[in-house]
Amino acid sequence: MSIAMGAWLAAASGMITGWIAALIRHRPPPRGRLIAWTLLGALIAAASYGVFLVAGFAVSLITFGSPVDPLPALLCVLIGCGGFLLLAWLQMLIGPRFGLPERRDRRQPRGLQDLLDARPRGGRATMWLGGVGLALLPVLYGIHCLVTRKGELGTLLWPSAVEGGAAIALGLGWIGVGAFLHFHFFFGLHPRLDAHSRAGKRVALIAACAGLTIAGAWSVVARMP
Repeated sequence: MSIAMGAWLAAASGMITGWIAALIRHRPPPRGRLIAWTLLGALIAAASYGVFLVAGFAVSLITFGSPVDPLPALLCVLIGCGGFLLLAWLQMLIGPRFGLPERRDRRQPRGLQDLLDARPRGGRATMWLGGVGLALLPVLYGIHCLVTRKGELGTLLWPSAVEGGAAIALGLGWIGVGAFLHFHFFFGLHPRLDAHSRAGKRVALIAACAGLTIAGAWSVVARMP
C-alpha cells in the first residue's frame, strides 16, 4: 500500500468517524454541524496519519531500518477512530444518567462541587452497571498497581511508567475513582443508602485527587536528573 492510499483511507475513516459521532451526539444533527464534524474528522485523521508516518520515518532513520510502511500508521488512526467512537457512545450512555446539575453560567467550567452535587438518574440497571460494573474497572487497575507496584500515567501515545511509591499512590488514586463511581451510582440510587452518597463521594474524591496528583508529581521528580 502506498503512502497516498494510506492517507486517503485515513481521511475516509476520519470522515466516517465524524459522521457517526455527530449522529451520536445530536439526533438528528443539523446539516451544517454534520458537515463540520465530517470534515473535521477527516482533517484530524489525515493529520494524525502524517504524524505517525513522521514518527516511523524518524525511527527508521535512527535505526537504519527499512523504508517507512504506511500500514502501522493507518492502523493507529483506525484504532484511534474506534476508541473515539467508543468514548462518544459511553458518554451518550452514561452522561445523561450521571445527573450533573445545570450550570448557572455557561461560561464557567464545571468544578468538583458539581460532581458532589450530581444526582444519578435511572433504575436498578443503572445502579448495578454504574455502581458496580463501571466502578470495578478503575478499582481492579488500582489493585494491580498496588500488588505489582507498577503502573502507567499519561496517554496511550505518551505513557509514563511509574514504580514503587508512585505506583502505590496511583493505585490508591484509581481505587478512589472507583469508590466515587460506587458511591455516586449505587449509593445514590439505593433508597436506604442515598443519605450517605454525598459523604462517600467527598472522601473518595479526596482520595482520588490526592493519589493521582502525588503519583504524577512523583513521576516528574523521578525523571529529573
